[in-house]
Amino acid sequence: MWFQAYVRVAKGNLPISNDLKRKGRQKNMKEYIFTELGYFTEKECENIKNALDGKTYMHFSITWSNWAGNCTLIVRTDYEDTEENIKRFFFHVALSELARK
Repeated sequence: MWFQAYVRVAKGNLPISNDLKRKGRQKNMKEYIFTELGYFTEKECENIKNALDGKTYMHFSITWSNWAGNCTLIVRTDYEDTEENIKRFFFHVALSELARK
């Protein structure tokens, strides 16, 4: 696979979208840190979050890690599937959203 993401189970007080909080889905979400995509600006991360947060049946929760203006995209979901399928689906949804504009 040409991309790689780090996965961990997210627990505790993490920034989860309001949509997921309302649905009670914030527990035991897997976290995918997309370092292979490089760095984004905070505005780019906000735009990605606005476009994809809570979308699809995987209910993505999108956040980022900001290190001196270099932001790494972090995507969380509680959907049970293989890591590869979840990453592929996220890329598919992101490109589909871009193609609609």
